[in-house]
Amino acid sequence: MLTSIEVAARPNELLSLTPNDYNFRSRELIIREEHAKTHEQRTLPLLPQVVNAINEFLRYRPDEWGSDVPIFCTEDGRKLALESWGKKVKAYGKNIGVHVTPYMFRHASALHHLRNGADVFTVQRILGHADLNMTKRYLALTQSDVREVHSLTSPVNDILDTGRKRVRSLAKQGKR
Repeated sequence: MLTSIEVAARPNELLSLTPNDYNFRSRELIIREEHAKTHEQRTLPLLPQVVNAINEFLRYRPDEWGSDVPIFCTEDGRKLALESWGKKVKAYGKNIGVHVTPYMFRHASALHHLRNGADVFTVQRILGHADLNMTKRYLALTQSDVREVHSLTSPVNDILDTGRKRVRSLAKQGKR
């Protein structure tokens, strides 16, 4: 689940990942074109904590399994079915009193990226969308999101010099 929310992969893309698609040194997962809905490969960065979790998970993998056995699979090394994954996620959610589905991780990831300062074009690329219209569906902002960003970025802050901390683009901060 941690990997799912980290990379915002479609459930089928996530369940198709093999050890060959994972590079712990560069901290990346590759969604290969043959598994991507858009048939375009994308490389997704991973935080060190997620790399550690995947490495720990892979430690329990039987040595006889080849690199073609999916990372997230059944106990006997077969690809985990979407329905089975969905049932597992729903059961985990039920245990903590939350309704959750595998696709909700993707939506939550997209929204959190945006709320944490990612631009919509980066979110589009992470999600693997061919055009921005599909990405817009994932980014349903709440009124409180709009209010917060507005209070930080309003031109009135400049005119009245309210002293509010302003959001600056990543390009201006030299982080691109």
